[in-house]
Amino acid sequence: MNAILNYEGNSIEISNFEHNKKRAEVGDPDNTAFILRVESAVGFVGTSRFICDIGGFRRFISELDELFKKRIISAKLVDRSLGSYITFKMSGREIFIVKGMSLGSDGEHILKYEFGIERSDIFAFTKQLRELVGEYYGISAS
Repeated sequence: MNAILNYEGNSIEISNFEHNKKRAEVGDPDNTAFILRVESAVGFVGTSRFICDIGGFRRFISELDELFKKRIISAKLVDRSLGSYITFKMSGREIFIVKGMSLGSDGEHILKYEFGIERSDIFAFTKQLRELVGEYYGISAS
Protein backbone atom coordinates (compact mmCIF):
# COMPACT_ATOMS: atom_id res chain seq x y z
CA MET A 1 0.00 0.00 0.00
CA ASN A 2 1.17 3.53 -0.81
CA ALA A 3 0.06 7.00 0.24
CA ILE A 4 -0.23 9.39 -2.69
CA LEU A 5 -1.00 13.09 -2.81
CA ASN A 6 -1.52 14.35 -6.35
CA TYR A 7 -2.53 17.88 -7.33
CA GLU A 8 -2.27 19.54 -10.73
CA GLY A 9 0.59 17.33 -11.90
CA ASN A 10 2.59 17.61 -8.68
CA SER A 11 2.72 14.54 -6.50
CA ILE A 12 4.17 13.03 -3.37
CA GLU A 13 4.18 9.29 -2.86
CA ILE A 14 5.18 7.33 0.22
CA SER A 15 5.92 3.71 -0.60
CA ASN A 16 7.78 0.71 0.80
CA PHE A 17 6.71 1.67 4.32
CA GLU A 18 8.45 -0.50 6.92
CA HIS A 19 8.19 -0.40 10.68
CA ASN A 20 10.32 -2.56 12.96
CA LYS A 21 8.37 -3.05 16.20
CA LYS A 22 11.29 -4.71 18.00
CA ARG A 23 13.58 -1.75 17.31
CA ALA A 24 10.86 0.61 18.52
CA GLU A 25 10.33 -1.41 21.71
CA VAL A 26 14.02 -1.09 22.67
CA GLY A 27 14.01 2.65 21.99
CA ASP A 28 15.85 2.74 18.65
CA PRO A 29 14.52 5.88 16.95
CA ASP A 30 15.45 4.56 13.50
CA ASN A 31 12.57 2.06 13.52
CA THR A 32 10.52 3.29 10.55
CA ALA A 33 11.55 3.76 6.93
CA PHE A 34 9.90 4.51 3.62
CA ILE A 35 10.61 5.84 0.15
CA LEU A 36 9.46 9.38 -0.61
CA ARG A 37 9.00 10.16 -4.29
CA VAL A 38 8.29 13.74 -5.35
CA GLU A 39 7.32 14.66 -8.89
CA SER A 40 6.74 18.18 -10.14
CA ALA A 41 4.36 19.20 -12.90
CA VAL A 42 7.32 20.31 -15.00
CA GLY A 43 8.95 16.88 -14.90
CA PHE A 44 11.49 16.95 -12.08
CA VAL A 45 11.49 13.79 -9.97
CA GLY A 46 13.28 13.08 -6.70
CA THR A 47 13.36 9.93 -4.64
CA SER A 48 14.78 9.59 -1.14
CA ARG A 49 14.72 7.07 1.67
CA PHE A 50 13.27 8.49 4.88
CA ILE A 51 14.18 7.07 8.27
CA CYS A 52 12.26 8.18 11.35
CA ASP A 53 10.74 7.08 14.62
CA ILE A 54 7.20 5.71 14.46
CA GLY A 55 6.23 8.21 17.16
CA GLY A 56 7.39 11.08 14.96
CA PHE A 57 5.56 9.61 11.98
CA ARG A 58 2.34 9.28 13.98
CA ARG A 59 2.78 12.83 15.28
CA PHE A 60 3.12 14.03 11.66
CA ILE A 61 -0.16 12.28 10.80
CA SER A 62 -1.86 13.93 13.79
CA GLU A 63 -0.43 17.30 12.80
CA LEU A 64 -1.82 16.87 9.27
CA ASP A 65 -5.20 16.14 10.80
CA GLU A 66 -4.96 19.27 12.97
CA LEU A 67 -3.83 21.26 9.93
CA PHE A 68 -6.87 20.05 7.99
CA LYS A 69 -9.07 21.20 10.89
CA LYS A 70 -7.20 24.54 10.86
CA ARG A 71 -6.09 24.17 14.47
CA ILE A 72 -2.39 24.57 13.59
CA ILE A 73 -0.61 26.24 10.67
CA SER A 74 2.02 23.65 9.71
CA ALA A 75 3.13 20.02 9.94
CA LYS A 76 6.67 18.76 9.32
CA LEU A 77 8.46 15.42 9.07
CA VAL A 78 12.27 15.22 9.02
CA ASP A 79 14.42 12.32 7.87
CA ARG A 80 16.85 11.21 10.59
CA SER A 81 19.51 9.95 8.19
CA LEU A 82 20.27 12.71 5.64
CA GLY A 83 17.97 15.54 6.68
CA SER A 84 15.36 15.46 3.94
CA TYR A 85 12.08 16.98 5.06
CA ILE A 86 8.50 17.60 4.04
CA THR A 87 6.34 20.44 5.34
CA PHE A 88 2.65 21.21 4.88
CA LYS A 89 1.72 24.80 5.68
CA MET A 90 -1.49 26.81 5.61
CA SER A 91 -1.31 29.56 3.01
CA GLY A 92 -4.87 30.75 2.56
CA ARG A 93 -8.38 29.78 3.48
CA GLU A 94 -8.46 26.57 1.45
CA ILE A 95 -4.95 26.60 -0.05
CA PHE A 96 -1.97 24.90 1.54
CA ILE A 97 1.69 24.70 0.52
CA VAL A 98 3.72 21.49 0.39
CA LYS A 99 7.40 22.29 0.66
CA GLY A 100 10.45 20.17 1.19
CA MET A 101 13.84 18.91 0.27
CA SER A 102 14.74 15.39 -0.80
CA LEU A 103 18.32 14.20 -0.70
CA GLY A 104 19.37 11.18 -2.74
CA SER A 105 20.92 8.21 -0.93
CA ASP A 106 24.41 9.56 -1.61
CA GLY A 107 23.51 13.00 -0.26
CA GLU A 108 24.78 14.66 -3.44
CA HIS A 109 21.48 14.90 -5.31
CA ILE A 110 19.06 17.43 -3.89
CA LEU A 111 15.53 18.28 -5.00
CA LYS A 112 13.84 21.26 -3.38
CA TYR A 113 10.15 21.53 -4.10
CA GLU A 114 7.13 23.67 -3.31
CA PHE A 115 3.59 23.54 -4.65
CA GLY A 116 0.05 24.33 -3.62
CA ILE A 117 -2.70 21.87 -2.76
CA GLU A 118 -6.30 22.14 -1.67
CA ARG A 119 -7.48 21.44 1.86
CA SER A 120 -9.36 18.27 0.83
CA ASP A 121 -6.08 16.75 -0.42
CA ILE A 122 -4.74 16.79 3.14
CA PHE A 123 -7.71 14.79 4.39
CA ALA A 124 -7.26 12.05 1.75
CA PHE A 125 -3.48 11.87 2.24
CA THR A 126 -3.81 11.66 6.02
CA LYS A 127 -6.26 8.77 5.71
CA GLN A 128 -3.83 6.88 3.48
CA LEU A 129 -0.97 7.47 5.96
CA ARG A 130 -3.12 6.10 8.80
CA GLU A 131 -3.79 2.98 6.71
CA LEU A 132 -0.03 2.48 6.23
CA VAL A 133 0.56 2.60 9.98
CA GLY A 134 -2.56 0.53 10.66
CA GLU A 135 -1.20 -2.38 8.62
CA TYR A 136 1.51 -2.80 11.26
CA TYR A 137 -0.82 -2.55 14.23
CA GLY A 138 -3.92 -4.29 12.92
CA ILE A 139 -6.08 -1.19 13.13
CA SER A 140 -8.23 0.48 10.51
CA ALA A 141 -8.00 4.08 9.35
CA SER A 142 -10.82 5.92 11.04
